[in-house]
Amino acid sequence: MSNSRKNFQLKDIVNIQSSTRIFEKEYVEEGIPFYRSKEIIEKQKGNDVSTNLYISQERFNKIKQAYSVPRQGDILLTSVGTIGIPYMVRENEQFYFKDGNLTWFNNFSKEIDNKYFYYWILSEVGKEALNSILIGTTQKALTIKDLKSLEISLPPLSEQKRISSILSSFDNKIEQLKKQNNILEDIAQSIFKEWFVKYNFPNKDGKPYKDNNGKMIDSELGLIPEGWRVGKLGEIVELIMGESPKGSSYNETGEGMPLLNGAQELTKDTIIKTKYTTKPTKLAEKNDILFCIRATIGNIHFSDTQYCLGRGVAALRPQEDYEFFIYALLTNNLKYIALQAEGSVIKGLTKKIISGYKFPFNANISKRYNHISEPILHKYLHNSERISDYIKTRDNLIRNLI
Repeated sequence: MSNSRKNFQLKDIVNIQSSTRIFEKEYVEEGIPFYRSKEIIEKQKGNDVSTNLYISQERFNKIKQAYSVPRQGDILLTSVGTIGIPYMVRENEQFYFKDGNLTWFNNFSKEIDNKYFYYWILSEVGKEALNSILIGTTQKALTIKDLKSLEISLPPLSEQKRISSILSSFDNKIEQLKKQNNILEDIAQSIFKEWFVKYNFPNKDGKPYKDNNGKMIDSELGLIPEGWRVGKLGEIVELIMGESPKGSSYNETGEGMPLLNGAQELTKDTIIKTKYTTKPTKLAEKNDILFCIRATIGNIHFSDTQYCLGRGVAALRPQEDYEFFIYALLTNNLKYIALQAEGSVIKGLTKKIISGYKFPFNANISKRYNHISEPILHKYLHNSERISDYIKTRDNLIRNLI
């Protein structure tokens, strides 16, 4: 790596600004997505946006004509609350964003590669630099004024592009695997919905049950096929609720056992081992089904090793021949389970809610689904492990190259 670095203040190499103010009364039912820090963080992680806010196309067009809107290659940075999460705007992406929550970097000069700057923000060097200019005591924040005067040390542009190309290649592989997993999950879920929602599982002649006049009976959940019953999740799984260990046992050096506290580690696409504890409490074993149960509810994964479960995560240990059925059941019914979450400030699922979740159940059909979906979900899990490996390699490279 070249040592011919130059120091710049950010104001001299990139434009830094916020957005035009949008008032709550301007929100509409559909139109152009309107993002806050929360949604930008979700997008940066590759997750679906959980809260849909919009402004009208007309309002967006007026802003675009009078001022500007985010374009491909621009970078947004979370600047209040959870600070320092960058998001690079993609091709053909249209949205607007909340002033004050997010800082907008655009019009990069010939001295700086925008992708390099994105990875610089994610690096330890970048994080330390941003932390050094935080203001506030109760709620930390980054100001545009301080960001403009922040110094950055840059290698020559050619080297910046070489580094960002290496790092981008890993992000591209991660994105491709995520797309594959979306397809695999769609396949598994399509079969699940056909069998357990529409009740068109194969009858004794191999034909769709309900479409071929299969007999239906009354239940507390409505009409279900004859021979089925209303089951509870607690009947076919052992439930392990998370319990956070003492904060003094936490570390990021790999000492002890990987710790899962919530959506930061248990993301939509993979499990990220960033925190460890030397005093593990509740444990998940390999092949348990893990999911977030507090604040962010969901992000369901099979465990690839032993983990310590923090307060925001639970593990389901399925009975034999039900693991893939239970995975699909949770994934398909997550929004209904999440509606039962309790809490005034931070919503969460209790052991009673999870164990007591009711669903139409037939042991033989569930086991048949388990057998059919196993190779699909095994491929999904293999991809998830590769995603985790690519993330780990990319992050190591960021530490060594930036």
